[in-house]
Amino acid sequence: MEVTGYPELAQKYGVSSVPKTVVGETVEFVGAAPESLLLKHVQQAAGGSTLVV
Repeated sequence: MEVTGYPELAQKYGVSSVPKTVVGETVEFVGAAPESLLLKHVQQAAGGSTLVV
């Protein structure tokens, strides 16, 4: 999403640079990532563990 249109969400998730991806509110990472890394983060989020990269 375009964070300038949703400043409250940018603040909530601490967006200081883009792209920033938040998966299930438990996993987040900044920067472009290959599909394999995105899949790993989605699987981590589905498992319920917290991971910040």
